Amino acid sequence: MASPAEAYYDELLERDYFASTSEALLASVDDPALQYRGRPCVDALRPTILTAAQYARAQQTANRFIDAMGLVIARLRVDPALQALLGVTPRILQVFARKDPALFGPVWQRLDGFLCPDGELRIIELNTLPGSVLLNDAIARLYDGLPIMQALRKRFAARCVATRARVVESLRPASTQARDRRTSNLAIIPPPGVSRETDAYLLELTDEPENVKALLAETGGAVLVGSFEDMTFEGGVLRLQDQEVDLVVPVDQRLLARTAPDHPVNRALEAGAARLLTDYVWSFAAGAKKCFEILTDPEHAAIFGAELFTELGAHVPWTRRVFDRKTTLRDEPIDLLPYITQHQHEFVLKPDRGTKGQGVVLGWRCSASEWQAALASCATVDHVVQARVVVDEIRQPINRNGVLDFEARTTDFSPFVWEHGGADAALIRMSPTGISNLGFGGTMTGLVIVQ
Repeated sequence: MASPAEAYYDELLERDYFASTSEALLASVDDPALQYRGRPCVDALRPTILTAAQYARAQQTANRFIDAMGLVIARLRVDPALQALLGVTPRILQVFARKDPALFGPVWQRLDGFLCPDGELRIIELNTLPGSVLLNDAIARLYDGLPIMQALRKRFAARCVATRARVVESLRPASTQARDRRTSNLAIIPPPGVSRETDAYLLELTDEPENVKALLAETGGAVLVGSFEDMTFEGGVLRLQDQEVDLVVPVDQRLLARTAPDHPVNRALEAGAARLLTDYVWSFAAGAKKCFEILTDPEHAAIFGAELFTELGAHVPWTRRVFDRKTTLRDEPIDLLPYITQHQHEFVLKPDRGTKGQGVVLGWRCSASEWQAALASCATVDHVVQARVVVDEIRQPINRNGVLDFEARTTDFSPFVWEHGGADAALIRMSPTGISNLGFGGTMTGLVIVQ
C-alpha cells in the first residue's frame, strides 16, 4: 500500500505534473552526469519516498551490519578456521600483522539490499568499492528540481537525499599541508606493465570518470597514475612523481600486499599522511560473498554475541558456500546440494567474487536445466547459494509513448555507509527482470524522505 506522500505524489502526477516531469527526465537524457557508462538510466517519474522513521530504521540496520563485519575482520586476525573459510593467504596475514585494526574499512561502501513488505532492510551483498555515488547525487538534484517536488512540499516536509557533501568529506586531504584543496589527490596504481588512459582506470574503479573529474576539479583535487616505485615519503608527505598524494587507489589490491613494510606508501599509511580508498584486508574479506555464511551460520554466532546474531538473522538472508556438504537451514540439518537442487525456487546462486550481477542465477526465474548447469559451474568457480529475499514489485510511473503508465519493477534499496558518519543516502535501482544492476540494464531513481 502506498504511503500518503506517495499517493499524493501520484495524484499530482496524474492531475497536473505529468508533462513537466516527463519533459525534465527527457531533457536529462543527454546529460553525462546522469548516465551510466554512457547510457541514460533515469526513467521513473517518481522517486522512492520513505518516512523519516522508515529511513532511520534502515540506517540503523546498515550500521549494525557494518559493526558485525568489523567483528568478523577482527576475528579473522587470530582465527585459522575463519582464515581458511575466506581463503586468507600467508601474504594477507603479513598485511594483518603490520596494520592497526583502526585503519580497516573503506572510505565509503554500499550495502545492496531490499526494503521488504515488513518494512525491514534485507542486505544481500556488500560492495567495498561501489561506483555511481556521484551519479546518485546528480539524480537527487534532478528530482529535487522538479516542479512536482515543489507541489509535494506544500503538503509534506520532504527532502531529496544527496551524496555530494558526503563524498567531499570522505575525500578530504589527509595532509594538514593541503590548505588549498578540499579534496584529495588520488594516486591510481595499475599493475606493472599496464598502461591506459586515466579515464579507463576511473571507469573501472568508479563507473563515472567524468563525474569524478568534475568534482575534483571543483574542489582542488586531482587524479594521478603511476607506480609504487615512483613514490616517496619525506617530511610527512607522500608523493608520486613529485606531486602530493592523499588517497592511494591500487587497481589490484594485491599490489599493496607485495610491498615491503618500510615502503614509502606503508610508512605514509601508518603515519596517517595518506589513506586507501578501500583497505586491502577489508576488501578481500568483506568483499567475498562467502563472508555472508559467517553472518548467518550458528557455528559462528559466538563472534557476534546472541543479540547481534539474532539481529543479523532478521536482516541477512541465509547464505552458504556451495559444495558437497551438510549444513543447517532454519535449524534443521540438510544435505546442501540435493536440497538446493530440489528447492531451486527458494534460492539464488552467485559467484563468490562476481560483480555487477555477472553470473547471478535466480532459481525462481530459470528452468531446472539452467539451474543444474549453474550448479555444475560451482565445481570450478567458487559460488554461494543465498535464500531468496521476497519483495513486492513496485508500480513505478513511467512515460510510455506520451501516456502515463505504471510498470511493476523489482526495486532495491542499497545504503551507502561512510567512513565518517555511518549510513546515509542510498542507491535505488529497479528492473522488471529481477536483477536491477545497472550493468544489466537496470535504471535508477532518487530517494525522498518525508516527515
